Amino acid sequence: MVRKVNGSLAVSELVRAFDKVLEALNYFVDLIQRWGTAAMATRAGELLKSVKRIRDMMNKRLGEVLEPVSKWLTKLERRLEIEGDMLYRAHVDAVNPHKYQWLTPDDEATLLNNNGAKWVDKAKRLPYKPLEKFEPVANWPDLNPTLKAGERSPLKNAYETFHSAKPVTIPPGEVLYRVVDPSSADNSICWMRKEEFLKLKSRDDWRRRFAVWRHWNRNGEYLTYTVPPGAGLNVWEGPAASQTLKGHPYVLEGGANQIVLDPTHLQPESLGKRQPTSWGYTDFPGETDEFLGLPKLTNSLNLNNLPANHPMRNSK
Repeated sequence: MVRKVNGSLAVSELVRAFDKVLEALNYFVDLIQRWGTAAMATRAGELLKSVKRIRDMMNKRLGEVLEPVSKWLTKLERRLEIEGDMLYRAHVDAVNPHKYQWLTPDDEATLLNNNGAKWVDKAKRLPYKPLEKFEPVANWPDLNPTLKAGERSPLKNAYETFHSAKPVTIPPGEVLYRVVDPSSADNSICWMRKEEFLKLKSRDDWRRRFAVWRHWNRNGEYLTYTVPPGAGLNVWEGPAASQTLKGHPYVLEGGANQIVLDPTHLQPESLGKRQPTSWGYTDFPGETDEFLGLPKLTNSLNLNNLPANHPMRNSK
């Protein structure tokens, strides 16, 4: 219904309705000028001219007036769509015998030993060494927050994913990109600018340049986030650090310009729909994506990464 209302608020639709009224007004003014007094005819003629002037201005002015309304309705549509996805999730007690077991670093090393991969190197030297310490900046995400016992944060030690990082404000209207798999949360910490995403020609490029191990993320999909109106989005930006596979000689190069943000600063209604990367969901020969057991291109929010006062966080 929101889509329907938004569609009916098009300038062409409103102008068409106005023209019907103008046609009727033309008819009555013609009658008045033929059968009424001279004074009535003059007043009716002036009224008709005034209405026609308004009609001539409608295309431009209506477009200016309707643009923010249309944007607001589009955001409302996304918000309702996301809340609908969250509301109708299935929760069952039955054990799925085909449940996918996530890889461990040792599993990934075995796959690399048996199959090789273009995105990894065997090396002792790290081209982009991880940051060794982090200095917080006021009003920017803390990439190494101090946590109380039992607390968890996706930003803990996040500075180690950078070779170097600087605080940056992403302006309203700019679109950020995030590569995900069907089980990934939309609202997480790792993003990139559009120009970085467009440089990626394959899964190999993404894994190598952004240093993403298979046991962290399968890939296959991406989504966008459009920074909403306001003061902008404060993030950390810089080249991704090289990553080592614990206990094995494999290294991911890194070096691509990545963005790390606080997911509680994201507005769910500004998240775009998931789209396929065209890289597929598999990484090694003989694999299938069927065992993922999840709908493809379905948005997914981590409710714990929403602000504490967000209505969706506490929804039943």
